[in-house]
Amino acid sequence: MREAGLFTVTVESEFTASHALLMADGVREPRHPHAWKVRVAVSTETLDASGLAVDFLEIGRIIADITGPLQGAELEELACFEGTNASAERVAVHVFEQVSKRLRGRITLEYVEIMEAQGCWVKYSE
Repeated sequence: MREAGLFTVTVESEFTASHALLMADGVREPRHPHAWKVRVAVSTETLDASGLAVDFLEIGRIIADITGPLQGAELEELACFEGTNASAERVAVHVFEQVSKRLRGRITLEYVEIMEAQGCWVKYSE
C-alpha cells in the first residue's frame, strides 16, 4: 500500500456568537448572531502506529477547546477581540493561532476556514 506523500486532514465544527462590526465610515452594524462554521486543516507526511495521519477526534477536541469560550458570546466583548472588530478574518486568525499552540510533533497546521454566513468563507494560513 502506498503511503508516501502528504496527508491533509480537515475537521469542521461550529459555534453560535454575535458581533457588531464598526465599519470604515464610522457606522456600527447592529449586533447580530451567526452560526459560525470552523474548518481546520492539518497535514503530515507520515502515519502513526495506527495508520492515522491524526485522529479526527483529537483535532475536534482542540477546536472545541478554542471555540467553547466563543459559544453564545458577543465577540467584541471577549479579551481576544478587545479593541478590534470580530470579523470573520479576525476569528480565523484567532483560531489559527490557538490551534498552532496546541499541535505537536509531526502535524502541521495548513489553514483555518471560517464561515460567517451561508456561502461566505474566510481562509487563513501562514
